[in-house]
Amino acid sequence: DSVTYDQYLSRIKLLEKQLTDDGALIIKLWISISKTEQEIRLLALKENPLTQWRVTKTEEDQATHYNQFKASSDQLLRKTSYPFAQWHLIENNDARHRMITAAQNLQNLLNSHNREDSPLSADPISITLPKNDNAVITNRKKLKLDLGKYLEKSTYKNKLEKYRGRLHDLSSQTVKKGISTVLVFEGVDAAGKGGAIQRLIVALDAHRYRVVPIAKPTQDEKRYHYLWRFWQNVPSNGMTTIFDRSWYGRVLVERIEGFATTDEWRRAYSEINDFEEQLFENNTLVIKFWIQISKDEQLKRFRARENTPHKKWKINEEDWRNREKWEQYEEALEDMIRLTNTNFAPWTMVEGNDKRFARVKVIKTVCDRLQTALKN
Repeated sequence: DSVTYDQYLSRIKLLEKQLTDDGALIIKLWISISKTEQEIRLLALKENPLTQWRVTKTEEDQATHYNQFKASSDQLLRKTSYPFAQWHLIENNDARHRMITAAQNLQNLLNSHNREDSPLSADPISITLPKNDNAVITNRKKLKLDLGKYLEKSTYKNKLEKYRGRLHDLSSQTVKKGISTVLVFEGVDAAGKGGAIQRLIVALDAHRYRVVPIAKPTQDEKRYHYLWRFWQNVPSNGMTTIFDRSWYGRVLVERIEGFATTDEWRRAYSEINDFEEQLFENNTLVIKFWIQISKDEQLKRFRARENTPHKKWKINEEDWRNREKWEQYEEALEDMIRLTNTNFAPWTMVEGNDKRFARVKVIKTVCDRLQTALKN
């Protein structure tokens, strides 16, 4: 239908804009031939025993409905030719002319790619975050969490087993319905993300999930769009991918540490929202957790790691440096929650000073979200 069609066109535009914003050059060539020429070529292919296989029902249907296909393709070209990613139409029945024209287009686009007056920089898509820093600060709201929440050990054990059983049943139902799940775990250093993930996966069948720990991008990954390494880990139908840290690094650590330019992390909010909405539209549930602990609790856990032989590997100089920028990370977090808390991928804030309370809240939230998804 027209609504779905326009939705797909919108997705195409946003994807191509993201890629060009990141420095990519998109070259789109549309090669067209006349109806008569198409008929001649298809007939020649069908009469040759060695090439008959190339003429499928799809090619025959397109030839039969050439005029409708031409009208539809013309509309597509008009709607998806943007200043930053234009279509270049090559209409000629002569093969040599087509090759020369295509080569000339490629040469001209490559030559103009780095020019300041290049049309690739035109038609900017609006960025969710205001350009004015003062406006950001004015709109920023202090996140308030009751970090005193806790569970007694006996209560914790009972609730943990209860929700694990429920999660196992629900996850089996989502597999049957083909509902995929993406779990995102974010939080300050030592907040307990790993512990929460460990308690959760006990309830899942091992072959139906995978945990993807995210560290700083490798040199190879830096060659691509920052979302590239996450696109590769999107779960297949009915499966679950758990991200231990995620694409939100662009608006947190990369923003604070200067690994991303101001323009890059500002436009990332809308890019991330679009990415998560695409997942949602393709039957993938996105469940996001931010686990928060106090600054004093973090110091306590850092000290404990330093004094525990099998946990020393969890603490390094970078953790201490990040702690010195606690207030900056708080501001970045407030912006992140405000600008990426959507109906299709809402944030769940987890009070993490008490690990038992946090772990139970995480599993219960996953159960509730799966239950809602199964009802829809």
